Amino acid sequence: MITVYGLTDEHGQIRYVGQTGNPRQRFLQHRSSQKTFTVVGMAKLAEMQEWNEDEESKWIAFFGLENLVNRSPGTSTPIDILPDTEISEIPCITCKEIFLPVTVWQRFCRPQCRDRYHNKKKCQILKREGRKP
Repeated sequence: MITVYGLTDEHGQIRYVGQTGNPRQRFLQHRSSQKTFTVVGMAKLAEMQEWNEDEESKWIAFFGLENLVNRSPGTSTPIDILPDTEISEIPCITCKEIFLPVTVWQRFCRPQCRDRYHNKKKCQILKREGRKP
């Protein structure tokens, strides 16, 4: 199964659109290598049986290439088609409580943890800029 996904930033905005056969692994790759913005989440936009550049291009056009960090309106070759992985228990990013996510993209055990994480990041940015949080 191939997934077209969108990466979200700290404001919940889709900043990148791609497709993969292994969403969990691809998300972790983006988290460790993305320098243009802070990758906070991944949203599933579509699922297909096989690689489909037209579907990815459709979503890039929907969000607008000018609003994304994508360098082109679509990819030409599948670079990470791997078998799907099982969803296993993980620690919440904020409170470290172990939980079973509903999707491979979920990183917070509850909305309050997600909000606390984002508020902490905003305070760090404001302090760095010399402004009061």
